[in-house]
Amino acid sequence: MSQLHIHPAGLPDPAVRWYDISTGRHDSYWVRNLPDDPYQGPAEPALGVDELGFALYRAHHEAAHAILGMAAGAHVAWVSLRIGDGGVTATNHLGADLWGEVLATAAGERANDRWLREQSLWTPLAALITEVCADGDRDEITAAHPYIGFGASAALDYGVLHTAADQLLDTYWPQITAVAEALADRQHMTGDEIAARADMANPGRTAHQETDAGQRSRHAGTEKSGAR
Repeated sequence: MSQLHIHPAGLPDPAVRWYDISTGRHDSYWVRNLPDDPYQGPAEPALGVDELGFALYRAHHEAAHAILGMAAGAHVAWVSLRIGDGGVTATNHLGADLWGEVLATAAGERANDRWLREQSLWTPLAALITEVCADGDRDEITAAHPYIGFGASAALDYGVLHTAADQLLDTYWPQITAVAEALADRQHMTGDEIAARADMANPGRTAHQETDAGQRSRHAGTEKSGAR
């Protein structure tokens, strides 16, 4: 299976305007959507979805992680909506394309944003909640790659990741939606079940990847937005 090789040098300037806000978990948090009215509370009512819609919203986030992770050469062990506030995608990253894995992490929130638009549920508030609930993914990326940040002061603007992730979602959206629909119903799927559903290969693990050192989990928190 070919790996992803989309790198920042080949991407246009994202032209993203960032706003610095405080949240329940961050004194300073950068977002690209800023509604007129602040909101603090559970995400589900503010998104305008019922229980099934909320499951689909969360499932598209995790499915994007899983599908783009596989496309980057990572082995997906399992995905669950039963753990944490939003969900968890457990993957083995050793041997995967580094930039592809960064984009797989960044793609969760962009998949949420795209799903909201397709369902005619997108509002500035829903988009803000989506960004705030992606703080775990963003923290993971910026901690591992300190040169990635927000705005002109960053060596690489996070908006570039959004632009590249959106391009990959265009390519893999049919697989992501197929997996998300199944995941919303089952709540838990193995990587091999996901690969079969998407008609993709789940890259194999090396002996070293069998150890805990080779495995990470992505968490998506969607219980509260806490933005103000």
